[in-house]
Amino acid sequence: DGDVTTTEKQDKSIVTYYNLEAIIFLSFRINTYCTKLFREWVLNSLCEYKRLQEKKPEVLVVFNPGSNRTTISYN
Repeated sequence: DGDVTTTEKQDKSIVTYYNLEAIIFLSFRINTYCTKLFREWVLNSLCEYKRLQEKKPEVLVVFNPGSNRTTISYN
């Protein structure tokens, strides 16, 4: 699926379909109000998708050189 476009012949016209990667790329190259709205929608959608993904646990280790104690926090 490395094709950027797919062309279909319909009754009296030729329709070209572009894949999502090509459309997103072009939206960052073209500077119009519509492409600005599309870019904002894409970025918001990606951020929302990332936010909803299950998060892996994180470990935070804090070392204070002036103290003999190390703090370990599991999230």
